[in-house]
Amino acid sequence: MKKIKAILLALLSISSISLVAQKNCTTFESIYALISQKDFFKATEQYELQKTNLTHVHQYIIEAHLLNAFNQIESSNQKINWLIHSKTKLADSLVYKLYKIKEDNAVKRYDYKEAKKSIEYIIQNYGRFISEYIRKNAENNLKIWTALANQPAQLVKIKEQTRLKMNKDKAGLNNLTICTEKDSSNFIFDTGANISTVTETTAKILGMKLIPASIQVGTITGEDVYANLAICPMLKLGSIEIRNSIFLVLKDDALKFAEINYQINGILGYPIIEALKQVQTTRDGHFIVLKDTIKETLLPNLAMDELTPLIVLNNRLFTLDTGADSTLLYSPYYLENQQEIVANNTVSIVNLGGAAGVRAFKAYKKDFHIAVNDKIFVLKNVSILPTYFDEKRSSIYGNIGQDLIQQCESMTINFINMSIKFD
Repeated sequence: MKKIKAILLALLSISSISLVAQKNCTTFESIYALISQKDFFKATEQYELQKTNLTHVHQYIIEAHLLNAFNQIESSNQKINWLIHSKTKLADSLVYKLYKIKEDNAVKRYDYKEAKKSIEYIIQNYGRFISEYIRKNAENNLKIWTALANQPAQLVKIKEQTRLKMNKDKAGLNNLTICTEKDSSNFIFDTGANISTVTETTAKILGMKLIPASIQVGTITGEDVYANLAICPMLKLGSIEIRNSIFLVLKDDALKFAEINYQINGILGYPIIEALKQVQTTRDGHFIVLKDTIKETLLPNLAMDELTPLIVLNNRLFTLDTGADSTLLYSPYYLENQQEIVANNTVSIVNLGGAAGVRAFKAYKKDFHIAVNDKIFVLKNVSILPTYFDEKRSSIYGNIGQDLIQQCESMTINFINMSIKFD
């Protein structure tokens, strides 16, 4: 009898362990699914609630992703290095993702040599598992980080709070005047640009150091254009000094829109904007860089999907793009509201511009209501794309542009506390 009891207890113990392990896997998979959908905000909420149900390894995997998304780069790297050097056997798909984060962390630290090592490891070890599209992007990234491997890191010196007047260009976009030792030029302030960009002519005028790289750049038209790189030894925004900033260099025609006789000289993208840490734009056209840290009581409502800012509005995910004159809504919004949209609106054609030209899309147009700080804003005649605009971000509801930003007195982006505030 005692032997039978012992066997039953052992079986119950095994069953209990199995249930705990199953619960741990289910919890991890549900949180990891939110991360894969770029919903880092809900993933954080679920993780805080379910953390004790996860193994130490699963906690570190989730934390590596979330710390990266909320700009805590060094802490993210610590988790990744522990996971990589531990004896824990991880699925190839998880290790691949960890090295992708490792690459992204290196880029955000301006450590291009480390970024090169990470992408090389991915290609060598996971090239056969990834799709042709992802492999092509990885090989393109390798070209970039190889070209920059021996370049110095970007440095920023903010001597005092800076207030600059922005200029509206022909397309209605805000431009900032940047100065180098050679000359000055107006560049678009664009949170939607993953990397700062400049035309060949402007790069030469400003005295940038050109680096041949022959990089393929995807465009809104579906046509790839080739680009090189440049280092700007020093540029100034008012009294702010930015050294060793990286620029993608495109042929002048790639940023020219003959239909409206409009030429873009350059774009200030995420790597420079983030380095300023706290920036504010105002309705009356001023750009302010705040020197002292603002202590926000808000929960983080800004996250990074690699080099793209994500925000939550109406309990939905949007990208934030100061370089877009108007908001654009994507397929998830259309699918959620399809019956009402189709019943009350007709399909029209919307032309979206980017490098290499303009592309026509079928779209619906309607007024879009959005809540910010308990106030409802109405964005007039917003375009809604019924099909996916970007498969990589199929959970994103849309791209917030200047039509919302300009209805607020000011917008403050804080990359220290990862918050965005519309006043």
